Amino acid sequence: MAKVFKGRYFWNSDPLNAPLGSRPSYAWKSIHTAQELLRQGARAVVGNGESIDIWRNKWLGSKPADAILRVKKVVPQYYRVISSLSRVKDLLDESGREWRKDILETVFPEDERRLIEELRPGGKGTQDNYTWDYTKFGGYTVKSGYWVLTQIIQKRNIPQEVSQPSLNPIYQKIWQCHASPKVHHFLWRCLSNCLSVAGNLAHRHLSREAACVRCPASTESVNHLLFKCSFARLVWAISPIPAPPGGEWADSLYVNLYWVLNLGQEQPHLKNTAHLVPWLIWRLWKTRNELVFKGKEYYAQEVLRRATDDYEEWSTIRVVEARNSGPRVEENLLGCWRPPPHQWVKCNTDASWPQEDNRCGIGWVLRNEKGEVLWMGARALPKTKSVLEAELEAMRWAILSLSRFHYKKVMFESDAQVLINLLNSDEVWPSLQPALQDIQKLLHHFEEVKFVYIPRGGNVVADRIARESLSFSSYDPKLYSIVPYWIKSTLV
Repeated sequence: MAKVFKGRYFWNSDPLNAPLGSRPSYAWKSIHTAQELLRQGARAVVGNGESIDIWRNKWLGSKPADAILRVKKVVPQYYRVISSLSRVKDLLDESGREWRKDILETVFPEDERRLIEELRPGGKGTQDNYTWDYTKFGGYTVKSGYWVLTQIIQKRNIPQEVSQPSLNPIYQKIWQCHASPKVHHFLWRCLSNCLSVAGNLAHRHLSREAACVRCPASTESVNHLLFKCSFARLVWAISPIPAPPGGEWADSLYVNLYWVLNLGQEQPHLKNTAHLVPWLIWRLWKTRNELVFKGKEYYAQEVLRRATDDYEEWSTIRVVEARNSGPRVEENLLGCWRPPPHQWVKCNTDASWPQEDNRCGIGWVLRNEKGEVLWMGARALPKTKSVLEAELEAMRWAILSLSRFHYKKVMFESDAQVLINLLNSDEVWPSLQPALQDIQKLLHHFEEVKFVYIPRGGNVVADRIARESLSFSSYDPKLYSIVPYWIKSTLV
């Protein structure tokens, strides 16, 4: 069917750029309607580079991907070089795994060159393919397509009006505050105006009385109950929580909640005191209910004492739980390196991907059954799109190097569990498929291979190598048959 559509509608193009044509079929109309959606998230992934047009296909940049947009102004002697560039394979070296730096520096400006260098080609034995930018694994799903349609394409075409500031910062503070899940949910209900205060009940015709039980002249809203009521103001006044600038609580619930929930950040010296805030708000609500339904009144000092007791009790429980569960969690996270079986060697790989840097580092170390270091590899790379891509590149380089050293039984270890799961399964990730294909091809050089996950504590040597590679002045790979001085303390 694909060949029929190609011959009829896009014989000299591709499905993402083909015109509707004359007298199209219903099926082609349906496919063509989705072009804008697919163009938003589809991206060509470089394998061998033979099928990707440098100037037309979308293979660079962030969402949405784009083709090469600019070239340098070059001297006439390089005109022939530029005119000969048509496919991405023309930018690759003989192995197909590395970019030709001489061409990139001659033809492309720095911004375009950086976008190209952050991609890791699959190699000669792999195939180009397409990936979808809006899922983690790179495959299209109906859910992600619907999200792109409603949140990007439709919002791009329809003017949006914002009627009020976003409340997300306050919601985030609510879920981050030091309190139990019950109190978190209560604070969320406060901010969402979902409390059964008298004003809300009267507004929904569930009650005739909208006045505050303590302030008959005022309507009982959530803001009035927690901040503006005379009793609430007395509780806040005797508490260690300072009043807002000016000494008066605002008429806006959002302003007041933002003030008390951000107190620890705005005034760091009150960070410990600020932990009392959610419990004090919770006690104001509980005290109000005791008065309304049981006729029981409390003094302001008693409310403050109960809120303090609630916080201290919850904190004590948290400390006990952490003490009981801490050692088991720590043991699982640490782990330790163990020698490989007899006649095997073990290779640990890792990647360092600093958030603020424009490059990443990869490293691996090969040891025998006695724990002796046989080889080490370290290399800096232009920063990849994700940590997982850097971890995959570290593994691929290690496999490539050991295949050339003619080792036959190798156990590869990494602390990237997603990567190990990918290598041990048939799961398809289009965004990583060329590199995974290259690894599968390289594995034929070995008699036996195992891919094993190890906690970070057992992978410290490879991690140290990856971090050291960030200090290298070039992107040239470095192999060590003698242990360098900067790693000796980690090996002890």
